[in-house]
Amino acid sequence: MPQIGACADANCDDKIRELYECHCCLQLVCLSHLNTHIEMRKEKQELDNIYGELFTAKNELESIVEDQIVFNKYRQYLITQAEQCLNAPTNSLDELRNLIKEIHGSMSSSQLKTWALSSVETVSKKPISYNNTAVAQSGDSDRFQASEERKTGHANRANRQILNAVIHCPHGLVPDCRCARKLSADKTRQLTEQQAKVRAASFMRSEMERLNERDSFKYYILSNIINCEEDQRDFYINQYETKYGALLSNDILDIDKSVAHLKNLRIKTTPNSAMSSISTAKVLDICQLGEPIKTIERIRNSGYVLVASEQYLIIYNASNLCFLDSKLKVVRQTEWTHGAILDICWNTKFHKIYMIVGAQVFFMDSETMKCEKLFEEKLYNTCTCSDDILYLSTCHEIQQVLAHSCSDLLSVKCVFNCQKNKCIDGMAYHNGKLALVMNGPAGTKPYVEILSTTTYACLFSITITNAHGFNQCRISSLGSNGWLMKDPGTCHIHHVTENNIVRTTPTYNYGYSQNAIGFGADYLVVSTDTSYNLHRLKYVPMNELTPSEVCQELCRVS
Repeated sequence: MPQIGACADANCDDKIRELYECHCCLQLVCLSHLNTHIEMRKEKQELDNIYGELFTAKNELESIVEDQIVFNKYRQYLITQAEQCLNAPTNSLDELRNLIKEIHGSMSSSQLKTWALSSVETVSKKPISYNNTAVAQSGDSDRFQASEERKTGHANRANRQILNAVIHCPHGLVPDCRCARKLSADKTRQLTEQQAKVRAASFMRSEMERLNERDSFKYYILSNIINCEEDQRDFYINQYETKYGALLSNDILDIDKSVAHLKNLRIKTTPNSAMSSISTAKVLDICQLGEPIKTIERIRNSGYVLVASEQYLIIYNASNLCFLDSKLKVVRQTEWTHGAILDICWNTKFHKIYMIVGAQVFFMDSETMKCEKLFEEKLYNTCTCSDDILYLSTCHEIQQVLAHSCSDLLSVKCVFNCQKNKCIDGMAYHNGKLALVMNGPAGTKPYVEILSTTTYACLFSITITNAHGFNQCRISSLGSNGWLMKDPGTCHIHHVTENNIVRTTPTYNYGYSQNAIGFGADYLVVSTDTSYNLHRLKYVPMNELTPSEVCQELCRVS
C-alpha cells in the first residue's frame, strides 16, 4: 500500500501525493520520481558493466602482449644462435639440424600461440546446467594434443618414463621398490638443481593434463623444459620462473602426496651455482600487489569469510555459497539458510567444508553439496584443518584450541590454552604448523604465534606493530611462502614469511579491505566492502624485493 505525503525528491513540488519506497535510496518518492530513480539506476548499472568489460579487455590484451614478448625473446635467442653458427662454423651436423628444427618450430608455434590467445574466449563450448548456474565445458577441440608435443623420439620417451618412475612413485624414496626395478630408476643418486626442476616440470605438466588446464603457453614452456636439448634447458626454465614463479615451490609438491618425497631429495650445487641461486631464487613480493585483474560485486550484508583449494574459491555472497574458478566465475552455488558464517575451512582430502555458525558447526560435502550439523550448544570462534584434524577455538573466558580427528569427530583433545585476557582471532594450518592470530584489550597489538602440530609448542611469535587489533584479525596460509594476516582496521595486508619477518603492502586502494586469502600459488583474493578482487602475485629475486616496513620487534623463538 502506498503512503500519502510529500515527495522526498528535491526536484518535486510540495503537493501531497501517493509515495513509494525507492530501493536504491530508500526514500519515499512519488511515482514519477520513482520511475526516474529506476532509470538512473539502470543507467549507472549499465555504465558500471561497460567499465567492467573495458577493464577485463585491457587485462586480456596486456596478457597477450606479455606472452608475445616472451615468444619474441625466444626467437631472438634462436637468431643469435644461428648467427654464432654462421660466423664460427664449428658445430656438428646434428646440432645444426636441431637448430633449424627449433627455428621452424618457433615460427609455427608463435603463429599458433597468437591464434590461441586471440580465440581463447571464443573456443567451442558446450553449455551445461548445474544447480541453475550456467557452466562452460570445454569441447574436444580444446583439449591438449599431448601426443604432438612428445614426438621427440624413442630415447626421450624412455627417459621420461624413468623420470616419472621417480617423480610419481607412491613408494617415496624406497630405493628398491617395484617401480624403480621395472625401469632401472636410481632413486639414491643426488640430483642437480636442473634435474630437480625437470622432474617438477614433468609433474606439473601431468597435472595440467589431468585437470585439463587451459594455459597453452605454460604447457608449451613445461614441454620444452622436459624435451629440449641440455644447453637450452636453462633458457626455458628462466622463461617459466619469470612468468609463473619458482619450479621447486613446496606448493607444487603439496598437490600430490605421491611426489612429496621430492622435498627430501638432495640437490648438488657447486660453490658458484650455490651463490648464484641465492641471488636468483625468486620469492613472493607482497609489496608489489598491483591492481586487480578481475573484480566481482560483493552483495551488501554478505559475510567476509573466504576459503580456497587449488582449483576453487568459496565465498558467502548474500544467501548463497558460491564456488568460483580462477577467473572469479561461478561454477557452482547452493543456497545457505543456516545463518551468518563466522569462519570456514576446507578439508580437500575428505571433500569436507566446515563452517562455524553461532553455537553450531556444520559440514558440507564439496562434491554433493549436502550439508549436515556436527556440533551445537558450544560457542566457537575460528576453525582450520589439516588432512586429518579439525581445529576449533572456543569462546570461553579462557579460550582453547580443540583438535578433532576428521575420521572420528567425537575424538577430541585440547592442544592450546589461551592466556587470560587474550583471544584467538584466527587460525590457519600448513605443513605441520598451526598459525594463531592472538589479540587482546584495546591498546595492545595483535601478534601471530606459530605452533608445531607435533608437540603444539610455540616455534616463534611475532607482533604486527602496524596493526590496530580493534577488529577481528584473520590469517590464512600462503603455503611455503608463509602466512597472510589481515586487520580490517587498517588499509594494509601483512605477510609473515617463513623467516619470521613481517612485510606489509602499501595502502590498499581498491576498496576498504576486510579479508584476504591466497588462491593457489599465483593469486590473492581480497574481500572489500563492495567487491571481491583477484590479484596476481609477483615473485622476484631476493635482492630485488620492494622495500617494506619490516617489524623491528624481535620474535620469540622456542
